[in-house]
Amino acid sequence: MDLKRDIYQELLAWKRRSNHKVLELEGARQVGKTYILEKFARQEYRQFLYINMIGSSGRDFLLCLEKAAAWEPGRRREENPLRKAFQLFDPDFTDSDKLLVVIDEIQESAAVYSRIREFARNSWLYLSHQIGYCSMSVDCSNLDIVANCRYYFNDLGVAGHFLRLTGEPDEVIERVLCENFVYLELVQRIRRQEIAGQAPWFATDKKTSGELDFYVRSRMDNRNYGIEVKRGKNQPATANALLERGKLDYVYLLKNTYGGIAGRRYSVPLYLCGRISFELGKR
Repeated sequence: MDLKRDIYQELLAWKRRSNHKVLELEGARQVGKTYILEKFARQEYRQFLYINMIGSSGRDFLLCLEKAAAWEPGRRREENPLRKAFQLFDPDFTDSDKLLVVIDEIQESAAVYSRIREFARNSWLYLSHQIGYCSMSVDCSNLDIVANCRYYFNDLGVAGHFLRLTGEPDEVIERVLCENFVYLELVQRIRRQEIAGQAPWFATDKKTSGELDFYVRSRMDNRNYGIEVKRGKNQPATANALLERGKLDYVYLLKNTYGGIAGRRYSVPLYLCGRISFELGKR
């Protein structure tokens, strides 16, 4: 009972936070996750919408999502197909902080997985342990972090499976998988207490309005590292700009390359990302 009470208190703390990011509840099967969520939803919200992706409600919702996202030439595109899908699924749906949406077994649906970032911009609650968080560093600062702004798969095999089901071109899938590969390596570095944070970070640059694939604050030399995952001859414009302005101390460019060093810029083959150093400042 104490454990259930603690979980309930954590859910209440999430509800009180104003950002209402996606909340992940994970754990072994048949331990009471759905029970505690239903209790929380019914006691704390006026409306509660439950969808199970391996049940009939999941199949019905996918039909609604497909219809909401459908487009024909000459028609205006639906601005928010996800909201429209919920309205089709439940005529009483209202997009407000009085409503909680619980999506169970979300990993079973590639279509819903592909919209996971859209979920992140709304008050959706999902259950899955296939997804990992990535937080955002505002203007490449280790002191201004917005938690849980981006999501990656925790398993590359699962990632590849679902990405291919989306029908995206191979080069797009390869790019996402490469980035996901680096994300998983950074998770390990956090666990070994080599870099700062509770989850990997990506970063924004206010001056150029650009984004850095990953930003690392080393706990070994207290330096700032930028990581860009590139294909072909694309240049890391945002990383270079941050390096020149002193926001970054070093930049790693991970790509299909033999490797090389140009000042504080290091080109490294992607498959060697597990060997890159975050203590260059000690040299």
